[in-house]
Amino acid sequence: MKKKLLGMILLFTIIFSFGCSSTQEQSTSENDPQETYSQQETTFGLSYEIPDSWKTPDTNSDTEIYHYKKEIGSGDGMLYIIYQEIDGDILTETSFNEFADGLLNSGYDTDGFQSEDFESNNIKMKKFSYNMEIEQTNYKTQGVVFNCYEGIVMITFSSFSESNYDSYFDKIISSVKSTDVIEEEFNENIVQNEDETEPIEDETLDDNLSENDSSNDSSTDNASYQSILDEYSEKIKEATPGLVDEYKNEAAEHSGDINKLAEISNDKVNKLAEISNEGIEEMANIMYSNGDDYDTYEEWSKKLMDVYTEYAEKIMDAYIDSAT
Repeated sequence: MKKKLLGMILLFTIIFSFGCSSTQEQSTSENDPQETYSQQETTFGLSYEIPDSWKTPDTNSDTEIYHYKKEIGSGDGMLYIIYQEIDGDILTETSFNEFADGLLNSGYDTDGFQSEDFESNNIKMKKFSYNMEIEQTNYKTQGVVFNCYEGIVMITFSSFSESNYDSYFDKIISSVKSTDVIEEEFNENIVQNEDETEPIEDETLDDNLSENDSSNDSSTDNASYQSILDEYSEKIKEATPGLVDEYKNEAAEHSGDINKLAEISNDKVNKLAEISNEGIEEMANIMYSNGDDYDTYEEWSKKLMDVYTEYAEKIMDAYIDSAT
């Protein structure tokens, strides 16, 4: 689960930065009571409602969806929905904490993270909010994340910090419904994978650890984490120039199409994220097999995420150069 979950987080933060326009505009202070809403259907078994006046780019895919309150590309009123197939339960404490850590340690200044349990039309969710600064512009992000069939869905809504669009977000989230009869099958999957979602508490693992205390030697563990960090840092470094060249070659055919350029760039960044996530998954395997504290894993995984962020910015720089 961790490999794909962290990949989703990393990809989201990059996409978010591309989607946010730093142009400050007059913000709307409240919901328009006269605005009409229309229902939208997804390919992954959900429906939701958005205002008819909102704009939807034609570059949306089956699993990544954008809607904009203002012009396409504006961060002051951007609704973003992503679905990804992932084993396990995002609502467990361990999984959600990893999810939150990924959002808050993405290379941007963040603060004010809050979360709570939430339910809409019998769908159990985690609702969250936090602030983020991108290119000297302050954004407020509200979102929910929940299990959906064979994966998870994240829905976020970003706006300038001084804007008050809470009523839009609340109405949209309250309209989210399941369009397929999938809950029964999903619940069966959760039962089957229950041990995988909470591996640290597995009694068999605890027994094995007690029989092999030498596996908990901190110097050995640190060496293992360090070797993974070194190996995957080098892989990221070696892959980046080629991905930048790929972006430039493909971008040359779509000059002036910002949405297409962002799509190409996101694809290259995601390839870099896959390398990082492989390393992070190996670190997670060490944590679970040795029974290490989560803080130990977190410390080392953040070091690799920092390397990923540094080199992902080189792809982002190429995107910015071609989009301006």
